[in-house]
Amino acid sequence: MRYLRLFLRKTSISLSSSMQFRANFVLSVISGVAEVIVAILFFNILYFNGLYIEGWSYYEIVFLIGTSKLIYTLYQMTLGGIEGISGTVERGSFDFYLVKPVSPLLNVSLKGASLDDFVQLTISLFILVLALANIQITYHPYGVLLYLLFVGIGVYLRWIISFIISVSSFWVVRIYAFQGLLHDSFEMQRLPLEIFKGTIKFFFLWIFPVLLIANLPVRAFLSYDVVAYLPSLAAGAISSAAISIYLWKRALRKYTSTGS
Repeated sequence: MRYLRLFLRKTSISLSSSMQFRANFVLSVISGVAEVIVAILFFNILYFNGLYIEGWSYYEIVFLIGTSKLIYTLYQMTLGGIEGISGTVERGSFDFYLVKPVSPLLNVSLKGASLDDFVQLTISLFILVLALANIQITYHPYGVLLYLLFVGIGVYLRWIISFIISVSSFWVVRIYAFQGLLHDSFEMQRLPLEIFKGTIKFFFLWIFPVLLIANLPVRAFLSYDVVAYLPSLAAGAISSAAISIYLWKRALRKYTSTGS
């Protein structure tokens, strides 16, 4: 309940800020819409020219893109604040989180939903509805439940992987290049698993399971095989969590030992 109140308070602040900086809000919305349009047009061109991805129809890929955007938007609305930890450490204001009667990790992670987030959420849902209206499948309640479950897991994976990169700011303050590289790697989550082979597929399935973030909920919803990917999901989630816990403890010791 304490964290819910904290989230709602941060959401209220974010909404107020969105109304004050309307130009930034408009540009952010345009950027988000353009990003989705470009991704959809790319596959539209491929399929229009007879280039297909085995096992995937065009609108199934649109559904994958919509799911990827949905997970990213939910992550931004809730735990996206973790990406700003580098600026907090650089300014020396991380002490503020250490003295609060809540977990400093959750406090710095909780971002609060902005007006832009709600617009992006609406866009995500529109893409999903558009795709589902053109996919010929029989809907099953367990498929919908699995979809929602894996969407939640996808938000967690997005957060835990972002955290591993962001926490490095305790040792290397300016990590913007690493965060940019991370953002580029997350773009792979909107692509079907069948595209990837070899070492790249192994790394992003078993070490940092980026490929499972959006693919798994879509495969569950469309009644495709997901059981084969559960071991890699468990391995990736556990290894990422173990690494993050280790780095967080080391980061706190390093920060407090500097005299903060």
